[in-house]
Parts: sequence; structure tokens; C-alpha cells
Amino acid sequence: MKALHNLVIIEKDPAPEKIGSIYISNVVEGEHSPPFTGIILSVGPKVTDPDIVPGASVAFGDLTGTLFEYDNKSLIILPEDKIGAVL
Repeated sequence: MKALHNLVIIEKDPAPEKIGSIYISNVVEGEHSPPFTGIILSVGPKVTDPDIVPGASVAFGDLTGTLFEYDNKSLIILPEDKIGAVL
């Protein structure tokens, strides 16, 4: 799988359903969920940030990119500038 232009393909980390005995809600009414995290699988040729490379762990917002499933994996395609942090 190859990302094009300034796009990045990320495999999303599974969201925890609970931490200890506390269940985690996906969305609080009127608010967005916390950032998602994942591992970069592919980087397009026009990505300019040298820290955005395959294998890097990143955080990104909940309303960014295009979600899809491939080989039973939850993937997202999003532009380089929608990545909030390299972890």
C-alpha cells in the first residue's frame, strides 16, 4: 500500500474499552473524543516533516481523514498537517 501526495496511511491503535474498572465512553455529549493514536504505514512523496516516517507512532484528531478497513485492520488516510503529534 502506497500513500500519494502529502497523505499518510496510519494503522489505528484499538481504543480501550475500559481502564481498570472504569469504562471509557467514545464521545461525551457535545464534545469530541480524545485524540486517536496509531502507527504510520506509508508516507506520500510530498510529506515534508522529517519526523513523519513509516513506523512512527502519532496522535491525530477524531474528525480527520478517511477511515477504511484493509486485511482486517482499521486504517486511516489523512494529510500530513492533520497529525497532531509524533509520539
